[in-house]
Amino acid sequence: MKLRDRRDVLVTEVVETPVEASSKAAKADRFTATYVYLCLLCFLLIVFSEELDRIFNLWLLMVPILLVPVCLLFIALVSSISVNAARGRWRRAASALLAPFLAAVPLVFCYQLGITPTWVRFQLSRAHYEREIARMQAKDGAPRLRAFDWGELGGVAVANIFYTLVFDESGEVGLPPGQRSAAWLERAGQQPQLYSVLQGKGDPSVRFMGNHFYLVKQVYQ
Repeated sequence: MKLRDRRDVLVTEVVETPVEASSKAAKADRFTATYVYLCLLCFLLIVFSEELDRIFNLWLLMVPILLVPVCLLFIALVSSISVNAARGRWRRAASALLAPFLAAVPLVFCYQLGITPTWVRFQLSRAHYEREIARMQAKDGAPRLRAFDWGELGGVAVANIFYTLVFDESGEVGLPPGQRSAAWLERAGQQPQLYSVLQGKGDPSVRFMGNHFYLVKQVYQ
């Protein structure tokens, strides 16, 4: 008969010392940038919502797209502040409380530098439009002119806003209507997207985007 070895298993109770408990509490109560990142992502979604609406024509879908993340973020921040404050984790509670303000700082700084959602969209798509312009052949040496549909905002019972991106080597699109030459008006008349601009409808405003590109905005009440 074979004999089997029997081993006694000793169970020892691990007692946490006050120093270890204090160290663990210190690690739990520390400032975290996680809340700042979450707020920044939510703010970016809000500031880029207009561009997303114009690109994808979301309209009413923008309500849940914006409302759901904002509500979830609000609940997460309030819960974190309440729970951590109740447990005496003041640094962690403060990180959640200050997160919206800290996340807003880089956005305000970018706006001060002129880095807006419209500017970012133009920079990302600029190469595409420049390729389209490169395919054009100037007629009789005349400055090239090309208009691109850049989306719209609004709907029933609200103001409708239309955007048109214009490449104009002459720059006359940025002049008051009375100062545009007859040659420019003739070239512009061949661009369907510029018809309402020529008619002065929607009180058009023009913004220079750089490198002969202009963004025309028209508001219809």
